[in-house]
Amino acid sequence: MSIKKRIFFALILLSLLALVSLLTAVISEDALKQIIIKHHVDVTREKASAITRILDDRINETRLLAQHPAVVAAVQESNRQHSKWDHEAVMASILQLDEEWIANRVREGL
Repeated sequence: MSIKKRIFFALILLSLLALVSLLTAVISEDALKQIIIKHHVDVTREKASAITRILDDRINETRLLAQHPAVVAAVQESNRQHSKWDHEAVMASILQLDEEWIANRVREGL
């Protein structure tokens, strides 16, 4: 075989090798992206499930606390005291507590 033919075949082989390498890189990149996406979806689902469990636990704890006899008694006593107030006095008290709460949050930087 002549040198020109050898160089020609070598160039064809190198071109094919480059093409196969490029295709492999593209396919590998796509596969890696799919794996990363699946991983992120799985992690997101796990985190959402954990957060849901935590919130459900806190809701149940709050329900139990609200049913505790000491809390029920305190609420009933507060209702008895406030039942003597007129509507404007109750609303004024609520607004004052709300303003104090907001002021405290602002002071704390929340």
